Amino acid sequence: MFQRSDPLNETLPLTRGLRSRQTLPAAGRSRRLLSTTGRRFIRYGVACLLFLAVEDLMVTLQRSLQTENLIRKGERTPEPTVMEDSADAETQDLPHEAFQGSTDEIVALAGKPSDYTARLFSGYLPLNNGGNAATTDKAHHINLKKFVVGNGVNEFLGLSSAMFAYYHGLVSTEQYQKYRASCPDLHEFEKSPIVAPGLGDASPECSSATLDIFTTLIYDRINAYDVYSSCAGSPKEDIQRLVKEILTPSTPGKLPHPIGNTMDLCLDTKHLESYFNLAEVRNAIHANPALAHWSSNALTTASMESLGSILGVDHPMLQHPQMLKYTPTLSAEVTPLWRKLLASGVKGVIYHGDADLICNAVGGLWAVESLGVPRLAPRSAWTYGEKDSKQTGGFVEAFEGISYLTVKGAGYLVPMTQPEEAKQMLDLFVLNDLEY
Repeated sequence: MFQRSDPLNETLPLTRGLRSRQTLPAAGRSRRLLSTTGRRFIRYGVACLLFLAVEDLMVTLQRSLQTENLIRKGERTPEPTVMEDSADAETQDLPHEAFQGSTDEIVALAGKPSDYTARLFSGYLPLNNGGNAATTDKAHHINLKKFVVGNGVNEFLGLSSAMFAYYHGLVSTEQYQKYRASCPDLHEFEKSPIVAPGLGDASPECSSATLDIFTTLIYDRINAYDVYSSCAGSPKEDIQRLVKEILTPSTPGKLPHPIGNTMDLCLDTKHLESYFNLAEVRNAIHANPALAHWSSNALTTASMESLGSILGVDHPMLQHPQMLKYTPTLSAEVTPLWRKLLASGVKGVIYHGDADLICNAVGGLWAVESLGVPRLAPRSAWTYGEKDSKQTGGFVEAFEGISYLTVKGAGYLVPMTQPEEAKQMLDLFVLNDLEY
């Protein structure tokens, strides 16, 4: 079932870094060499993990496209999520009336005059509304003043993620040099999507070098969402459980549903999963009783098709009538959306916790700079704390209509990892209540 054009070396150790059977392993690492099944688990699992990482970051893009499909079919449109911060370009022309029934409460608040941002993070609303002047329907007009993107996906994350890993001492010089040599078309300050097998137009050499870096991060237990934080879970066990789930069909030739992602990318989601599987909670949120277990993540038709291409698995085997069906025509091109909002008079704030590798601060800055809008002020520090003990919370760069800033020491989830700094950042740059 598995066909590999680049068979893994028979002496591949459990962790990376061993050149032969005779090389002594690093302290604390297993000496056991992987069996054929073990190597297959690693190759399959790491590919799964990388795709699911990208899929998590682009979930709002997928939901937006799913919404468009529902509208075209005349089905009920799902309610927008109030914490989403980006959407795919294909949603920008959706009929405004499709959202009227689901946004009345939000619009009632957002339409009121105010001196601060109407904090609408849903990707559907800003694009559909197009800022302050896109609709003449006063009843459903959204008085959007500012859009805010926190550690968001963009089209500059490929090279910047590898650079982030290397310059934070997470991968070796040899690995990084191999990556740069294998991906000669990737350049600083230019677009470079997260390049992996089946993603974008990467060459096999570039895909392999990228996968090697992510494999290192996974098996060295680096929390890619917060490189200075601890890592929950065991990568090997997570991968084995996922592969077992994938390779155990409920009916001949078909996968079970839902297929939960057992790999949480170092994030501990057990409490979340336990809560949403409580009978009273499932009943309160009207969960489908036919689904036996709720998972914080799930494989989709799009990701499984890509995985099938990588691993040589027949696509029909990876499909299931009840599997989540997201269109594979995803786009991480967010800067055109930012340009549209800026052109409509809507200001923007792009912020990044600087310890996040996946949606890293370097790629975020490159994305903002690519807009080509005038810089209004040089890079400067912003502070938090009491007057007599001010601390640097991060850095800010002001451009015409949009600000880019970092939160020092924060990971992907800025309010969770640095709550005091997050509060100050929101006060300074989103609500604009304080001077800095």
